[in-house]
Amino acid sequence: MRMLDHVGAVEEWAREEFGSVDLGDVRRGRRLQDVAARMASRPGSSLPKLFPKWRDLKSVYGLFRRKESRLDRIESEHWSRVRRKCGEAGEYLLVQDTTSLDYSGHFSVEGLGRIGDDGGRGFMLHTTLALRLEGAQEEGLGYRVIGLAHQKIWSRVEDTHHGRESRRERLARPRESLVWSDCVGEIGLAPRGGESSWVLVGDRGSDVYETLVSCRSQGLEFLLRACQDRVVEGGDHLFSVSRSAPSLGSFALHLRGRGGRVSREARLEVSAVEVALRPPWRPGRGLGEGQWERVWAVRVWEEAAEEGKPALEWILLSSRPVRGFGEARGAAERYQLRWTIEEYHKCLKTGLRVESHQLKRADRLEGVIAVAGVVAVRLLALKTLARLHPQSPASSLPFPSLWLDVLRSWYSQFGPVARWDAESVIKALGRLGGHLGRRRDGLPGWQALWCGWLRLQDMVMGAEIYGGKFG
Repeated sequence: MRMLDHVGAVEEWAREEFGSVDLGDVRRGRRLQDVAARMASRPGSSLPKLFPKWRDLKSVYGLFRRKESRLDRIESEHWSRVRRKCGEAGEYLLVQDTTSLDYSGHFSVEGLGRIGDDGGRGFMLHTTLALRLEGAQEEGLGYRVIGLAHQKIWSRVEDTHHGRESRRERLARPRESLVWSDCVGEIGLAPRGGESSWVLVGDRGSDVYETLVSCRSQGLEFLLRACQDRVVEGGDHLFSVSRSAPSLGSFALHLRGRGGRVSREARLEVSAVEVALRPPWRPGRGLGEGQWERVWAVRVWEEAAEEGKPALEWILLSSRPVRGFGEARGAAERYQLRWTIEEYHKCLKTGLRVESHQLKRADRLEGVIAVAGVVAVRLLALKTLARLHPQSPASSLPFPSLWLDVLRSWYSQFGPVARWDAESVIKALGRLGGHLGRRRDGLPGWQALWCGWLRLQDMVMGAEIYGGKFG
């Protein structure tokens, strides 16, 4: 797998990602590659726009009607490639999160389940995104998007009960929160005894006892944000013990903008304390029976918040020992990269508009979502191009030389290009996609990069036609 193999010619990329997928017929395999290539070339387009000829569109509909065209079958080869890549030397973050895919407006679709507060209809999607750490950068830890280590899709079709059951009855029935531990089990054993380490990263939804147990059994490290104020050894509670630990030091961390807040530099304190978490009650096992999980509780907090806004506080559960300031800061910086999973889901919903597809049955939509899930990795990878090695020459990037020449020629209208390196390429692509590129704007986001990428494809085609390559 090349350093940036998610970027490049769409046909070659589609063959690499889907060429080995077994759908029972080689023609279906070729059709799957065609769907992926067109979806990557024109993200956000509907299937009729991607396949304007009825004969081709009918074949695509037939493909997604097949029982083989399900998410685990379509994405299986991609998962395998990503896991093999994560077996190479380095530290890998397996970032997990759940999102809902909303098809409430598609009233005729059969087989959808409940989402949100039971008022909508659609799917639940749980994603494990693999990142490789690349060392310190200006805005924190650098990383590379490797791809999807796993994905699970399901519909909520069971009775909601609406408060008619006791807490004990609720805990006794199958719980959706077990998706975290189930997915860890399906990913498989982490490499043992080598130079590769896997760290599961999750938000407060991941704070489930079974998640910790599953990570231990599979050889994964974990870094999870605490949600439950659990009883710890000695009878005290997790949050009070964490908040009583003295600060190990402070550091500045760049926080991205979200929820109406602008991105900012926050001054954060960190502390750490080792605790043993009491096992919860489970069917057939009493409260406190079972393995007490020993973890390090890392608290990250602001002493002074912005006026009128709550101070930031994370209490993180780490399987790795955290005995000093450097290790505590490293835990905070690793958890801060959790936002990449939200960017991935944004690529899927906003960039690819996966919720706009209209097919008659939920199982047929699942196949479209599976293809889009891998294409979304390609979109997300564009954003990290310049963050890895910004000063490396543009020729080291996996772009054809003609593409770079056309882009540089267009970009030179804004002034002389002193250094044509990876960072300049990303800035030029962003500018082509509508990013203003002012001094304080920072590097462009994936949406501007992707719009620039699409415009560049048209410009290159024009240059090739002008050069006589198409007659």
